Amino acid sequence: MLQARVLLSFALLFTPTSVLAEPLTGRWSGTYACNSLSGAHFTLETEQTGNGIISGTFSFETGSGSRAHKGAYKVMGRGGTDGFRLQPRDWIERPPGIEALALNGRIRDDGAVIEGEMEGCTLNDKFLGASTEKMAARLEDANSEPVPPTMGGPSGLWKGEVTCRGPRKTTLSHPIEVVVLTDDNRVAADARVHLPARQQGGASIEQRTVLGGESAEGRLELTGLGNFSSGGQRLPINSLSLAGDGPSLSGQINMRGCDEVTLTHAGAPDTPPLPDTVTGSWVGTAEQQNGAIAMRFELRNGTAGGFGELRLSAPAHLPMEQRSKLHLVMMPVGKLNGWQVMLPVGQRAFDISQAEVRRHTSGPVGPLAKAGAFLVSETTNGALEVVALIRQGDFTNAASFTPGDPPRPNVRILAMQRAEAGLADAVASGETPPVIFPDTIGGTLVAARSREAQCAVLHEWIRPYSEGKDMRRTVIGNLQRELAEAFTDANFEPVFGLPLALLNDEERNVLARFIRENCEQGQGMADVGFAGAHVIGHQRGFREMVKRLTDVAESSRWADIALDEAQALSSTADSLGRIEQMKAGTKDRAAELSAQQINRLDDGLALRAREIRTDILRADIDRDLPALSGGSKENGALDQLLLLAARIADEDILPDARRELHDRIAPPALKISGDYVTAVIAEVPALPVSLQGLAEARRMGAVLDPIADAMRARFGVDLGPRMEPLYLRRAMIENDPAVLNAFRQLLADVPSGRGVKGAVRDVALQYVDEATMQRLPEYGAVYKAALEEAELRAITITDNSRDPSRDEPTARDIASFALERVRAVNATISQMEDDCLQGTAAIGNNPVRALECLTLPAVLTGQKGFASELVSITKISCSPDGGGFLCYFQQDIQFIGPGGAPINLEDLVGTFGERAARQEVQDARFIPGKNGWQVIWGDMQ
Repeated sequence: MLQARVLLSFALLFTPTSVLAEPLTGRWSGTYACNSLSGAHFTLETEQTGNGIISGTFSFETGSGSRAHKGAYKVMGRGGTDGFRLQPRDWIERPPGIEALALNGRIRDDGAVIEGEMEGCTLNDKFLGASTEKMAARLEDANSEPVPPTMGGPSGLWKGEVTCRGPRKTTLSHPIEVVVLTDDNRVAADARVHLPARQQGGASIEQRTVLGGESAEGRLELTGLGNFSSGGQRLPINSLSLAGDGPSLSGQINMRGCDEVTLTHAGAPDTPPLPDTVTGSWVGTAEQQNGAIAMRFELRNGTAGGFGELRLSAPAHLPMEQRSKLHLVMMPVGKLNGWQVMLPVGQRAFDISQAEVRRHTSGPVGPLAKAGAFLVSETTNGALEVVALIRQGDFTNAASFTPGDPPRPNVRILAMQRAEAGLADAVASGETPPVIFPDTIGGTLVAARSREAQCAVLHEWIRPYSEGKDMRRTVIGNLQRELAEAFTDANFEPVFGLPLALLNDEERNVLARFIRENCEQGQGMADVGFAGAHVIGHQRGFREMVKRLTDVAESSRWADIALDEAQALSSTADSLGRIEQMKAGTKDRAAELSAQQINRLDDGLALRAREIRTDILRADIDRDLPALSGGSKENGALDQLLLLAARIADEDILPDARRELHDRIAPPALKISGDYVTAVIAEVPALPVSLQGLAEARRMGAVLDPIADAMRARFGVDLGPRMEPLYLRRAMIENDPAVLNAFRQLLADVPSGRGVKGAVRDVALQYVDEATMQRLPEYGAVYKAALEEAELRAITITDNSRDPSRDEPTARDIASFALERVRAVNATISQMEDDCLQGTAAIGNNPVRALECLTLPAVLTGQKGFASELVSITKISCSPDGGGFLCYFQQDIQFIGPGGAPINLEDLVGTFGERAARQEVQDARFIPGKNGWQVIWGDMQ
């Protein structure tokens, strides 16, 4: 399914009426691949009726972390003699982006294994699964006590002569002894030909050849596999073809110059018992290029002599049910240079078909399956050495090779250890014998009882640092930095037996290969795989990690020293500065410190800074509180106490100290504030009902309100009830009509001229504030009218008209309406400034409006508040016109910036300039109405 194409499709040919030889019934588990996806897990649960109809459920699990998918759907299909085909029917659980495919496959190994191809996958399309029930039974079979070879038919010791042609056409006969060993129809033979001495008086030569083949219907067909003779082979046996009935065998021998051989049965085969020191169970692995072979060697002594089973499975990094498995049955045929020589007599397969057995010589276990003989010996340290003789040259080398000799380039020694206690149980349950690492590697990795347990050790080692990280989608450099703590000596050495920096190239390569094949590919441990591929087994990654660890070690020491230094700092402002320097150092070294170290350092420095600030604040309180407690509002004691309260609340000090210090300053603050409020409120009854009384009440409120707010915020004390007399007296004064009239007259008496609006505002705020004018609309109306009148009074008004009639507009009337026009234009410009400075949030994608915005001075300068100001109006004349009057006048407009400073009209362009210019109207039509004049400006006629 795309990259996660799930379903297996098993393409086969079968007739509709045929049925599977083995019913597809039960639970099957395994893995599959499709295109770039590999190693995905599936479970197939099926049942099959008598007419070949198969129904079931296919469940799958792909990926990991954020890319993990789980799903399931029902399948239905039919089976034939050669296989089955299943089609998807209904989704049970469908993850996003996943496609269900048809399944095509085959059953093999007596119903224990299913395999096939996936329909719709172009690159990879294979799957392999096993029956949980049948595989468990086969595993139990495979782990049962070894069974001796059958030793039927031609097995035994055979003696006779081989006839050969000598020099000058003479005929020579050479004694020959052949030990024949059989297991069912398979045969192994140890043939010894006695040849005359090379020179007169010399010792005769025993030429020893190992052969293998089959017996059927009274015939032996054997092929020479290797010759143990030292000093060269004089008459090598290439093959032996014998036939006979009863006590004699005869036939052709393919040996130079020799035509035939006759053998007579001479008794039981010479199969000596094995030494007690080598009998028992041994386990080990044979490393090879395409994956290691797991080995379990069962050596026993039976009634007919010693025998053994070398149980092989490969590749060792895969689960047991996915390996190719073979048991080599062998028997000893004597010693050679201190070795026990054992010949593979037969092959037994436990979970693969006989066709698979025949392919073993080229399959995963091929290197050992092709061996013609094995040399076995116990070492001085209690291990078992096994040498597989595969090529002709191996046999020749073995003739001069003894146990304990140094390794040779052409001799491969397999090391095995006794399967005792937990190791025996692990291997019996299907686990793989542990990897035997070089002696220099140790730790918990080497002590683990199986290969799976060794991977588990590595997973537990790195998991605390890799947990929650996406190992496949995170930048390699970032992951190396985030996992660095796992490679420190304290964490790495207990697992591997020595520090990372001391690993040599050979040790790193051995570890990297083990991790890649067993932990990553075999058990899907992406985090362990990353450690092997990008640190341990990667030359540059290894060097960078060693360098990083050097830096990390220095930074770790710095962190410890910084914490110790912080603890020793005195409680001063300079110490707080030093702690800030340490915090900056933590940021600079963040790449070399672990998250735990950074958190520990941050927490430690923050705590120490909190302690120092607490000590400084406590010292200030200890120093100032005695004097402040006897102070008053007038000498600033209350203000100082409120500042201390703000520091206690706002500064980052110790939580326990916060309450303690607050409780120390609260009593004097409450007393001073209470005394001051009492003194001020005592003056309230004497306030006159007049503007003076209103101003005095406002002054008292301006003093007491901030104190009340501060005491409420800092100490949770409400002084409002104690200030109630002031509120009541002020309300009484405000509601007196005479006071309102006096307020109105006061604002009206403000002198005319420039700045009159500010003067009106300053006078008004001596008696009422903005909140009061909101609360008392009548005061607000008086204030607004006074502002408008003041603005009008600020305009220079001149009447140059001749003989004005009593009914025509006055110069003041004209000035009032010109002023309204200026106010309207200013309001429009202010709104445009707001909109344009907000950008598209206010004007949207309107291109015309955007061009208008580009002409505004506010957009060019980033400041708001550009406006026009009417300076003067000069009435020229008014004449009757259509029930009203057409008036001509001259207006003088000044333009000002955000700070109130005049600006040059020539600097104003675009929309702002056009709108301002429209104020220079020279004529307007005034029409009388019920509420005064209605005006139509000249540009609107």
